[in-house]
Amino acid sequence: MRSTVDPGEHLVYLVNDGHGHFHDGSAAAGLGAIPGGLNLIAGDYDNDGNTDLLVLRGAWLGRGGRIPRALLRNLGDGRFVEVTAQAGLEFPAYPSQAAAFADFDRDGDLDLFVGNEARAGEVYPSQLFRNEGDGTFRDIASVAGVDPFAYTKGAAWGRCRR
Repeated sequence: MRSTVDPGEHLVYLVNDGHGHFHDGSAAAGLGAIPGGLNLIAGDYDNDGNTDLLVLRGAWLGRGGRIPRALLRNLGDGRFVEVTAQAGLEFPAYPSQAAAFADFDRDGDLDLFVGNEARAGEVYPSQLFRNEGDGTFRDIASVAGVDPFAYTKGAAWGRCRR
């Protein structure tokens, strides 16, 4: 998969032909019209065994970066379908390039942390989305105490042992 910071450019899905070459399979994969983003995050959010993608957009663009992210569900046959709105991840749209999937509540479903950017006069909180197990997410960052208004440029999960 190839992406770009330019919201006018589309994702490009490169398919290995098995002989050392790649061809553009974007249209066949259902990605020909999906705008790119600065970062792609991979994870199997729906537990079907296929790696899904989250496209992050708007980083470094300030107020102009309020571009909705895109959640792309992998159908397992070389095709993807955008499910952002249905999943509850479309709005609010904050500028970001940092996110990570992990099962923080240990219920077997990948949850999602998105660290957004903030600058003088522009504050965008980080978001923690609980995977509801039915294809939707719910932002619980305020309740969990992880909604800092900080300029977030990276995200990773870890586990503390007690």
